[in-house]
Amino acid sequence: MVGKERASGIAFVGRSVIVDPWGVVPATAPDEKAVITSVIDLKQVGRVRA
Repeated sequence: MVGKERASGIAFVGRSVIVDPWGVVPATAPDEKAVITSVIDLKQVGRVRA
C-alpha cells in the first residue's frame, strides 16, 4: 500500500515484498501503486515447515 490514510494521517511508503521460506525475495513492489505476483511452490513451503 502506498499513500496516506485520511483519518489518521498515517503514511504508507510502499515497497511491499513477497518472501519465500528461505528469506529470498522473488518480487518487490516499487514506491508507487502496483500489483506484484510470484509463483509459490506449496510443496517447498511444506518441506520447510516440516
